Amino acid sequence: MKAEQVDVASLGPVPNATHADSADTARKAQTAIAAEHADDATTINGRGVGCASATREFAGACWDIQPSEAALTAPDAVDACAAVGGELPAGLALSQFGSLPGLAIHIDGEWTNQVWVSSETTHDVYVLTGAHHFIVRLPTEPHHFRCVTPLVH
Repeated sequence: MKAEQVDVASLGPVPNATHADSADTARKAQTAIAAEHADDATTINGRGVGCASATREFAGACWDIQPSEAALTAPDAVDACAAVGGELPAGLALSQFGSLPGLAIHIDGEWTNQVWVSSETTHDVYVLTGAHHFIVRLPTEPHHFRCVTPLVH
């Protein structure tokens, strides 16, 4: 018998083909269940998701709602943020965040993570003032700050 003589419609499914169909359906079902719960997930791969109560989600991260109570030097502010798994914010993002309703930049200014290179051996750090002006200050001066931490922790 030649291939042209075989009635393809009369052939049944290939053995185990029905298992392949159900496996694909099960995979789609699992994907759908995972997608349904993604919006209210509190963990991803065992890590916590979301912002703590004293922070607010902005630009894909958790930002301190209030600036620090104490004014610290820039290196100490960096250390304080690192201790909670965060960092100082970028200047333009801090300016925009401080413009949101109910938020304000500290009147005396807040540290950013941006540096002004004065020479090969010295640098200064940008501070955003309460009037939303950028000024350059010595890193040894005390200023307030706020930390930005990841959504996943």
